[in-house]
This record gives sequence, structure tokens and C-alpha cells, in this order.
Amino acid sequence: MSDSYQDATVTHDRENCIGCGMCALLCPRYWSMNPDDGKSDLVDAKKGKNLYQRKVVHEDIDENKAAAEACPVNVIKVHTK
Repeated sequence: MSDSYQDATVTHDRENCIGCGMCALLCPRYWSMNPDDGKSDLVDAKKGKNLYQRKVVHEDIDENKAAAEACPVNVIKVHTK
């Protein structure tokens, strides 16, 4: 099975986010802008030791990869198996 048919994990280093908003613009089902501090939130993510993370289904990997590629500070990563 190719990577495009597998689920992935998205991680977000929120502490280093600068709040540019590209992730929320490109992938609004998974990303939103927090009105309190202006940084992005990975919707329904769980906080790990240093990162927020959540699983995404294979249909949404490309959209999240676009958000990761657009991030000017590289705080979004998409990990496929």
C-alpha cells in the first residue's frame, strides 16, 4: 500500500508558531487561529511532551502537507508510516 492510502500523524510545535495563518487558510478543517494569542491550533490535538499531535485520515494528508509546506517557521510536520 502506498503512503497516500495510509493514515498519518500531524505534529505542531505551537510554542514556536508565529501565527501567520497559512495553515488555517489552506486546511481549515484541521487548523484554526486562536483569538487569545494569535497562534494556530491543531483542532482536536492532544498535547504531548513538547508538541501537539493528532491522527489524520489518508484523504486529508495532502491538505495537511500543504499547510506544513506553507509554514514559514516549519512548526508543522506530517508523519506517514
